[in-house]
Order: sequence, then C-alpha cells, then structure tokens
Amino acid sequence: MENSLKTIGRNAGIVSSGIAVSRIFGFLRDALIAFFFADRLRDIFFLILTIPNFSRRFFGEGALSSAFIPIFSESFKKKDKEDAWRVASSTVNIIFIVLAGLTLIGVIFSPLIIRVVACGFSQSSRELAVPNLRIMFPFMIFICLQAIYMGMLHSLGHFSTPSLAPIFFNLSIISMILLFKDRLNASLIPLSFGVVIGGFLQMLIQIPPLIKRGYRHSFHIEWNSSAIRKMFRLMGPALLGVGVLQINIVVDRILASFLPEGGISALWYSNRLVQLPFALFGISIAQATFPALAAQAADEESLKIKKTVLSSLSLSGFTAIPSFFALVFFGKPLINLLFQRGQFTAISTDATYFALIFYATGLFAFAGTKIVANAFHSLKDTSTPLKIGIATVGVNIVMDLALLRPMQQGGLALATSLASFFNFALLVYYLERRLGKFNISQIVLSLSKVTVASCVMSIVLWIGSHFLYSMEWNIIKKVFSTILILPVGIGGYFICCYFLRVPEVRLLKDIFRSKNSKINKE
Repeated sequence: MENSLKTIGRNAGIVSSGIAVSRIFGFLRDALIAFFFADRLRDIFFLILTIPNFSRRFFGEGALSSAFIPIFSESFKKKDKEDAWRVASSTVNIIFIVLAGLTLIGVIFSPLIIRVVACGFSQSSRELAVPNLRIMFPFMIFICLQAIYMGMLHSLGHFSTPSLAPIFFNLSIISMILLFKDRLNASLIPLSFGVVIGGFLQMLIQIPPLIKRGYRHSFHIEWNSSAIRKMFRLMGPALLGVGVLQINIVVDRILASFLPEGGISALWYSNRLVQLPFALFGISIAQATFPALAAQAADEESLKIKKTVLSSLSLSGFTAIPSFFALVFFGKPLINLLFQRGQFTAISTDATYFALIFYATGLFAFAGTKIVANAFHSLKDTSTPLKIGIATVGVNIVMDLALLRPMQQGGLALATSLASFFNFALLVYYLERRLGKFNISQIVLSLSKVTVASCVMSIVLWIGSHFLYSMEWNIIKKVFSTILILPVGIGGYFICCYFLRVPEVRLLKDIFRSKNSKINKE
C-alpha cells in the first residue's frame, strides 16, 4: 500500500501544484466579478455559465473521460501507439461534430433554455441572459475537447500541463474585465466573450505536449474500429449516469433562481471556496489515480485496485477533513478578505458563509465519490454508477425541496452534501460486492487521527478569527493577519499528525527528501 500511496501522492502533488496556481487566478477573477458587478448581474452570469459547463461535465470530464481513458490506455499498452493515436483522433473528430451540432441548437433555442432554467428570474433578467448565453455556447466545444486532450496526457503520465491549463481561462476573463471595466455597469458581454476565448486557450495549450509525444491529428474517422465501438458502448450508460447527476445541478439552478437577489452568487462563491481544496486534493488524487486503476484493471489485478482505492481514500481524508474544519472555523474571514469590496457587501459575506458551512460538510464525500466511481469506470462498468446516480438524483431533489424554504441557499448546499454521502456509500458497497471486502481498518485509524489533529487546528483558527482578525481592517492588515493565522493552524495540524504517526505525513516527508536528493545530485 505504501508504494501505491507514494505514486499517487507524487502525481497528485504535480496536479495540485498546477491547480493551486490556477486557483489563485480563479480567485482574482471572482474577486473582480464581485467588485464590478451587482448581485443581479452576478446571479445572471453564474447561472448562464452553468449551462455550457453542463456539457463539460456531461461529455468532457464525465462520461467521455471515463470511457476514453481506459480504452486509450489499453490501446497504448497492448497494441501499437499508432492505433492509440488513431482512436484519439477519431474520438476528437466525432465529439467535435456532435458538439458543433449541439452548439447550433443551443444558440437557436437559447430563449427557451433561459425560460426553463431561470424561471424564477424577472423578465428583464431573462432578456439580459439570452444574448450572453448565445455567446457562451461555443465554449462547450473547446472545454470538452480539452478534456479529451487532458485524458490522453494523464494516460501518458503527463500531469503538469493539464493542471496549468485553466490559468488561461481565468486570465482571459480577467483581461476582459480590466479592458472593459468602464462598460460593465449593465453589460455581461465582455465576460461572455472572455469565457469563450478562455476555453479555446485552455484547449490549445495542451496540444503541444501531445505533439511532442507523437500525436498527429487525422481528420479520418475509423467508424469500424473495435476500440471506438467499445468506447461508445461504455459511453452510453456513462452518459446516462453523468446525465442524471447533472439533473441535480439543473434542478439546483432552477430552484436557486427563486432565491432572493444574491442567492445564486452566495452559492457560487461558497462553492468556489469548497472547490479549492476539492480541486487541489480531491480531483488531483482522482486524476492521478485513474490511469493506475485503468492499467490495473487491464491486467485484471483486483487486489491492486482495492489497495489503490484505499490509498486514495486515505490521502483524500488527510486533506478533506482538515479542509472542512478550516472552512468552517476560518471561512468567514476568507470570504471577507477575498471578496468583500465594491458591490460585494457584508450581507453578501454572511449569505456566502452560510452556504459554505453546508457545502464544506460534503468535502470527503465529493472526493471519495470521484475516486470510487473511477474504479468502476476502470473496470469498464458504467452501469453501476448509473443506477446509483439515478437514486442519488432522487434523494437530492427531495432534500432540495425540503430544505430550500427553511434554509434557502444553505438548504441547497446541504442537500448536495448529503446526497454525495449517499452516493459515496452506495458506490463503496457495490464495489465491495464486485471486488471483495475492503480492509477499511487500514484507513479508519488514520482518519481518526486526522480528525483529532484537525480539531487542534480548529482551536487555533477560532482564536485567530476572533482575536487576531477584524472585518473592518484595511486589506493590508487582513492579509498580514491571514498569513499569520493560517500557517500556524496548518502547522499545528501537521505537527499533531506527525506525533500521531499519520502515514501520509511520512509520505510527504519521503517525497520531499527524494526531491531534495534529486536536486543535490543535479
């Protein structure tokens, strides 16, 4: 298990480092949007952005990746490389044709889409949303193609470029805001163009490393390829599985359009804060794990698959549990520091923090679900996650409806977290039925120690947020205070983990030593 943990940790470290840099620019982007745009415009923008993003999760990072990576890995490993490149080219060509058609349909029917998704908006807000949605639709072509290129690079063991690619998306939107800042009073058009240009750049940046590794795109589609047919057979259930999960998002957005002004923005910004540790650790671990799982499944090594899943869950808990405590005990100062200025008021901060508490509750489930679902996909089993996904959607919708009125945006966030735990528990249960019982005791003790260390960290963060930080200070004092409080809290967490002999601390120490050794040799 230790060697598996080291490999996953090293690859996840590469991914999370790139994501960390990207997220810095992402927070700068969101801070500029918070500063220049009032609640109404922010709500409209964040709502319509979820529509092309739906396609990314539906086609790109969801069903397509889960079907494509195992097939591409198998072709590259068991057949010749040229065959794998032909499979990749055919996949890109087919997906481009499909997405171009969907983009055209989306542009034509944008008024109808807005009428359905934003039914809680006023007529004037819906009229403002339609042209911006039409501008954004081509984004889904670029963002889905980049997901294919990302999957190829991950399968080839290259993680740095895909993790850095989102920087270009963020830079595009930041540039458009700064270039047109004098015209943003009542217009979202510059932001919408920034989204499309950013998606194109995010796709483009991943092509050079693929070419360097031998990829040459062919416009020919091998319709008779057994690999292509197998991939689309796998995509069928996966599309349905991802599709039913995306219904969650659509239902959440429809219900969110009935929230008071600023409710959608509160959900967006709280989700962004939760997505930082999730992307840095949860997604990076899942992405680093998936190629290994696909290779192990191709060799029919069930024991290794179980060890890899357990290692990944243990590593996720090591990061997700303290992240939850940090967001709960220091989340409000972070929102105040990052976003509260200009059009983003103290009321906006309170609304965002309320949603943040309940989103953060699901951090471990978000990460664990992605890891265990990848295990099924590596086994070319997409039907089990589909069935579980359908059940999860039902649970989420029921909880959305039950919690929306009494808790507003907090209810929608809590429903998402509870549904994710339900999804995760069922995935683990059925994976055990497929592969045999997991030795959960291997990670229970470790996660218990991590929880104790996180509680110690929380005490430090609570003291810091109440006695060493003021919402009324100027930006310099706030930054200085945060730089003082967070490292002390995080340092306390690692010190506790070290004395409690949490195995992930030894892993980080080994990785650090190996890097230093390599540098010294050079």
